[in-house]
Amino acid sequence: MTEIELEFKGICTHLLATHQLKAPDFTLRAGDRQPIQHRVFLANSALIKRHTPVGRQPIPHVPKLIIPPEVVKGDLAKRFTADGVWQLCDVAVCFEGVDLGAGDPFHYVTLTALPHIWMRAGAEGNLRDGVKAGWTQFAAAYVDFIGGVKFRTVLENKMWQVFGTLYFNQEPVMVVRDRNVGPRVPYRLEGVSKITISNEPEPAECEENDYLLNYFATDLDLLKNAPKWALPGEGRTSEVYCSSSQYP
Repeated sequence: MTEIELEFKGICTHLLATHQLKAPDFTLRAGDRQPIQHRVFLANSALIKRHTPVGRQPIPHVPKLIIPPEVVKGDLAKRFTADGVWQLCDVAVCFEGVDLGAGDPFHYVTLTALPHIWMRAGAEGNLRDGVKAGWTQFAAAYVDFIGGVKFRTVLENKMWQVFGTLYFNQEPVMVVRDRNVGPRVPYRLEGVSKITISNEPEPAECEENDYLLNYFATDLDLLKNAPKWALPGEGRTSEVYCSSSQYP
């Protein structure tokens, strides 16, 4: 069995853990047509100025997949730079060859340790239809898992971090579809032992309103009713309000 370690950085929305404990009725479009067990939503921060209030606009975040640079070869070189970075733009990503008998079918229990945007903001929208099936312009990318994955959460310095392991019983393959509707393009993951899924801001640090990026996954009108969170007291860090692994 082949394993690939997953690290999440600056992720806006782990959809399964935030909206409901039962997975939304997704149809997998990026790879083989099986129900999605878990979808990660990477917000399209290019829309910030048009969809968030002036004075509360978070800084842009840059969605990326990162792999060890020494394995950038073959078809992967078409997507990744020599440094092992692929900046995601209008793509859905999933994995094939996974071992559906491995991993944790109840991984949402692990992720419920994370704070939920619904519980904290006092304003709840519904998931956009395009998030649940198809595509939405509010996404820079989706990363989908059909199973064979186990997540774990780690509390470090009062911050939750999210990691995972993806299990394969066949050749690991990453499948990409532009906007979740374009041609299916497979990439062999030969030699890949770790994948970082990132949506961190660059080059600055996160600011107080960055959590608003989470709500691009919902139909809430941020210009009219942007959620407000109470600021914590002394000792808070900017990352508390980041669209990070802190918020599923």
